[in-house]
Amino acid sequence: TGFEGAVFLYRREGCGWEPLPSLPATGLRPPGGGANAFGSDVALSADGTTLAVGARLSRSGIGSVFVYTIHASGTVTLSQTIEPQDNTGPAEIGASITLSADGSILAFGAPRDNNGAGAFYIYHRNAAGTFEQQGSGKFVAPGAQAPASQGTSLRLSMDGRTLAVGGPSDAGLLPGQPDLGTVWIYYRQVNTWARQARIQPPYNGNAVRFGSAVALSLFGNNLIVGGPAETN
Repeated sequence: TGFEGAVFLYRREGCGWEPLPSLPATGLRPPGGGANAFGSDVALSADGTTLAVGARLSRSGIGSVFVYTIHASGTVTLSQTIEPQDNTGPAEIGASITLSADGSILAFGAPRDNNGAGAFYIYHRNAAGTFEQQGSGKFVAPGAQAPASQGTSLRLSMDGRTLAVGGPSDAGLLPGQPDLGTVWIYYRQVNTWARQARIQPPYNGNAVRFGSAVALSLFGNNLIVGGPAETN
């Protein structure tokens, strides 16, 4: 829990990869230092100019997200620090993070919020280039049967219209189904996000931890879900 953390950036040079010369060998470090777990997760826009970095242990475990601009020259500048204030306890904001392809939509998880119930946040970039929070605050998907760790994983489709959120600690709808896991799907119409689906695997007596990892196709029509605890 005492790690400062770092992020290392590389560019393809011919057939090889070289670190950005503008950064020290120790990598990009969190502003102000401290035990942040900086680099808990990272996301990059398709053009490689917007970088989002999660630091889940900053602010004594509440967590933060840092947004950087990567310039054509190779320099990297901090453009925004996002520190939501509506957490319940040490939320580990930034434990998971995702960007749309054009870098205009940002989402990140807070899986330890409210004693492990979990939550997630969605931000849109405005005309001035600043990310603004969407909705009335953190999102908490309904229907969880236990502290689900919502936001352990999450992924935006590349077009930024569909968001998959994993809660691998959620229980099943029947008794005796701990850690079955759930994935919630949210869909954006204009600037409003609404829940579209709640997905669980068929129950077979195992703690599947469905939703530990998620992936979406370009337009969000195909979903892949990891269940690393499945034993059959």
